[in-house]
Amino acid sequence: MKPIITVFALVSLLLSPLALAAPRHYQLGVGWNGSHLRVLKMLHKQDYKSAADAARRLIRKNRRDYKAHYLLGRATTHLADQKTALKHFSKAIKLKPDDPHSYFSRAMVLANSAQHKAAAKDLEKAVELAPKEVIYWVELSRNYSHIAESAMETVTSLSPRELRAKYRLGELYWRAGAVMRARDVWGELVAKVPRHWGAHLRLAQYYQGVADLKKATEHYNAVIEAKPHNTRVLEQLIQIHNQQGLYAQAEAFRASYLNYRRRE
Repeated sequence: MKPIITVFALVSLLLSPLALAAPRHYQLGVGWNGSHLRVLKMLHKQDYKSAADAARRLIRKNRRDYKAHYLLGRATTHLADQKTALKHFSKAIKLKPDDPHSYFSRAMVLANSAQHKAAAKDLEKAVELAPKEVIYWVELSRNYSHIAESAMETVTSLSPRELRAKYRLGELYWRAGAVMRARDVWGELVAKVPRHWGAHLRLAQYYQGVADLKKATEHYNAVIEAKPHNTRVLEQLIQIHNQQGLYAQAEAFRASYLNYRRRE
């Protein structure tokens, strides 16, 4: 139980407002340019097939390109090719052993395969390299005891004010490439606070990215209920309904969109 208590104490400290406002260490993509940055943007847009193809081209040019191996690991994780993802995260770690992102990403694949001890080992290395990265600590607490409540869930249950931290946690997961973790965190948040339009917006964007238009529409509608003047969301609802051949509904949203745009 000692590791759980230690991790919980550290996570409680790191989730304080001051910690969340602290400078980010090793922020992914900082200083990247050219092809690597383009592949990273593909991942952010959830275009995993194109990202994988582009990363493979980079590796063919330079087999010691740790960024390309990391990016291919990220892409193949989302393409459900866990074996390939592990191979390339491991290669990235071998080429650059002081990069925390590769350890974290490999840990996520291991954890999803129920290899919790191996995942915890990678997460320990990740927090050693980037001690201010909140999500590394949260995942570490999960993998020390995967049947216990996570530290983040415990913290948010103690104080409603920590709901802001929960939304922030989803953003951190998203930026780290753990988009399904982000989806789950935001899903828990809207279950607790149904009118949290920010979480609904992020869920809508996630489901639109994976082509689940029904769920995307559901969450975009929840945003419009709270923020009826949000013309960007109205644009997405027009697009989604046109994609599904629901032209009458699309025209209704278009009328609202034009009405609000005239007022701007």
